[in-house]
Amino acid sequence: MTRPLTRLSSRSPLTTRTLSEGSRYIVTFCILLLLGGCAAVFDHAPTLPEKEDPPECTWEIIRGVAVLTATDGEKQLFTFHPGGIEIIKEASSSSESASIDDEFKALLRTPTSGPCQDPELELVDPVGSD
Repeated sequence: MTRPLTRLSSRSPLTTRTLSEGSRYIVTFCILLLLGGCAAVFDHAPTLPEKEDPPECTWEIIRGVAVLTATDGEKQLFTFHPGGIEIIKEASSSSESASIDDEFKALLRTPTSGPCQDPELELVDPVGSD
């Protein structure tokens, strides 16, 4: 049994409508899927980056001799050789009883990078004590 030609033409618009409704469902589903995926990604509150520790100083260490050139009891003025660099230092137990022109084996630390600006003097031993 063959169907009349008019009946086929009447189903054609119905089939087209069904396909476009199906396309809408697919598009709507894809949009919901994308939005749901974005919601999953942005579900957590953004975190602030952790603060980094401040950079430490990098020092150049020079071995030499420090000569006590002046003192006022609490602070002492040393001249470091080589270089003739003058450095004021708090009096320590090792240099507290020292007299003017006494010499000490010393380490001079000068900053090469980082936030430190002032050189540091470390007295090791009085010269002549081995």
